[in-house]
Amino acid sequence: MIRKILSSTLLSVFLFSAIHKEVIAQKYTVNIKINNLNSKKGQLLISIFNKETGFPENNKAAYSTLVFKEPLRSNLSLFLPKGSYAFAIVHDKNSNNKMDKNMFGAPTEAYGVSLNKTYLLKGPEFEENKFTLLKDTSLVVTLK
Repeated sequence: MIRKILSSTLLSVFLFSAIHKEVIAQKYTVNIKINNLNSKKGQLLISIFNKETGFPENNKAAYSTLVFKEPLRSNLSLFLPKGSYAFAIVHDKNSNNKMDKNMFGAPTEAYGVSLNKTYLLKGPEFEENKFTLLKDTSLVVTLK
């Protein structure tokens, strides 16, 4: 009898942990359509942030950084676990792995952020570009 109870308990624990692990590991698709991608040359740098620190330029602080090489396409898919994210995209035309800027600090390469909230005289903010991923999601990002 004790053996049967113990066996049943161990089976329940095993099944619960397998289901729990599956739920935690589940990833959702983020489909991104990129507008104003004027060239298939160079690369797209995508920095994905799950916190404000470093957004949008410090890819060392990013949750993940992806590089899509040429030929570039305007439809991409990311796979992420449930959570809140904001991302920044740079069309790195010269493939030097950074956003080039002029002598005044203004970007000279096209860029965009997850919810398209950018400003002329200051950088985009994490909170204004954050989205919560609870299911497969589609976003449209317009490069500027």
